[in-house]
Amino acid sequence: MEDLADATRFKEAHADLLAEVVELIQRNELAEAEAERLGKFNAEVRHPSTSVTKSFHDCPSDCGAYQSTTKDLLRRPYTTRTR
Repeated sequence: MEDLADATRFKEAHADLLAEVVELIQRNELAEAEAERLGKFNAEVRHPSTSVTKSFHDCPSDCGAYQSTTKDLLRRPYTTRTR
């Protein structure tokens, strides 16, 4: 009877570990996708021929908020916003 109880405990422990592994894999996939998205965004911001930085250069002179150059934007300290 003791062997059956041990087997049940091991089976439950295995199921718990498996669920945790699946969750870790999903979180890792999400983190990798986010890292790729951020990498693409950073590449767009840093490369002057992209649409993101081009919009700063093509803005009319009365555009106020868009008068910063790409170099000015990259020199500003990064700040986080809370939602």
